[in-house]
Amino acid sequence: IAVDRAQGFDLDACMADGFSTGGTQGIGLGAVARQADVFDVFADHRGAVLLARLYPRSDRQVDMPYGVSQHSLHNDPACGDVWHLAIHGSDVSALVVDGLGHGEDAERAARAGEKAFALNPFGAPTLLMEDMHREMIGSRGGAVAFAQFHAGRASLSFTGVGNIGASLIASDKSRGLASHPGIVGGQYRKAQPFDYAHVNGHLLIMYSDGLQSRWNLQDYPGLVHRHPAVIATVLHRDFCRGRDDVTVLVVALESAHD
Repeated sequence: IAVDRAQGFDLDACMADGFSTGGTQGIGLGAVARQADVFDVFADHRGAVLLARLYPRSDRQVDMPYGVSQHSLHNDPACGDVWHLAIHGSDVSALVVDGLGHGEDAERAARAGEKAFALNPFGAPTLLMEDMHREMIGSRGGAVAFAQFHAGRASLSFTGVGNIGASLIASDKSRGLASHPGIVGGQYRKAQPFDYAHVNGHLLIMYSDGLQSRWNLQDYPGLVHRHPAVIATVLHRDFCRGRDDVTVLVVALESAHD
């Protein structure tokens, strides 16, 4: 992924071989697009984000429609934010954990929660949160949210404790997903799952509080139709608070991933 915050460019013009804004041969973007297995780009007056994915020819893979953009505060080697994505057929279970604070202790707390989640990512939500809570006791604890997408019935179950933000985005509407207050590994009263029907074709966006919550994809015409990795990167670029670890996870909810 290449990211800039310049003035953007005319994408249609720049994709044509021979066109250059800098006096070169003008074959760069076209060559990348031809050789990449997955290519996508979003450009406007705020800059551009370009995605190219290449897979080994000996082991061609189906591209998964998800993307993550993450960095730790001050580029610390330890990141207190952790994400995990589990795939079973067309079902998806997505996790974001934000360990309290930042640095090694926050990362240790978040990794403890991830470890419990990874053992049973499609388990009953209330029990799964309890498993994570037990694993995180003795650590700093943290905010936790996970979403379980059931492709066969096009429904999503969302369970959150703390301030992990989450939204379901369609081309014409958006709705926030509700979490309960508390600290997993510390104290929380309940972890009630909320169910959402008819979510096939929606985007699931989950993010830690290192990202501002006042973004709106409608302010970026066409972005909702771009690859999830491009969407995650644009949001990270433009809405990072700059004073905490930040994670943005975007998943396209589809009935099949092939």
